[in-house]
Amino acid sequence: MSLIGLLVAIIVVGVIIWGIFKILSVVPIPEPFKTIIWVIVVIIAVLTFLQISGLYHFGAVSLR
Repeated sequence: MSLIGLLVAIIVVGVIIWGIFKILSVVPIPEPFKTIIWVIVVIIAVLTFLQISGLYHFGAVSLR
């Protein structure tokens, strides 16, 4: 993946996390559930970034 593609991937994942952060700050959710949601968001963001960058494929692991 090129440097430009990597920057676009970082921007896309960052915007998604920012949007979820804004939504969670408006919606009143009790603390244990908010932490669970944040853990799930971080895991999905990391997997999405790895998928976009080409380091991980959901069918099989393929490190380059």
